[in-house]
Amino acid sequence: MPVTQLTYLSRNACAGDATALDEQLGQVLEVSRRNNARDGLTGYLVSDGAWFLQILEGDGDRVGAALARIRDDERHSEVRVVSTRQIRMRSFPQWSMGGSLKTPPMRAIFRRHALERIDPDTLTAPAILLLMMDLQDFERAQDAARRAG
Repeated sequence: MPVTQLTYLSRNACAGDATALDEQLGQVLEVSRRNNARDGLTGYLVSDGAWFLQILEGDGDRVGAALARIRDDERHSEVRVVSTRQIRMRSFPQWSMGGSLKTPPMRAIFRRHALERIDPDTLTAPAILLLMMDLQDFERAQDAARRAG
């Protein structure tokens, strides 16, 4: 059965310093994980503090409903859909919503993708997917190291 994969970006409308932004991203992830688990959606969210990048995967109607909630969420502004496509297999099957901030340990991954900052005018859906796949691999390796250590 085909899966809808939606890639979008939005300007972070959250206010505050880096600590407040981290806390707010944590809240966004918590709500997203709960809603996505309920709706059978998976995906990944990245933020550099100024912008959110997100990929959502699942039933087309439920992905559309999630996007509508995001458009109504005051923490997001300038929501722009980058891509909507049908895929055979999910890229983020284990995440009801994985997520990363552009933290110092992850800067090398962003640099490998030529992303010093998220630029909504130049990013493409394939570039976003590759970045998120690398970040997902990094997070999985970190989790495995924590469990082993």
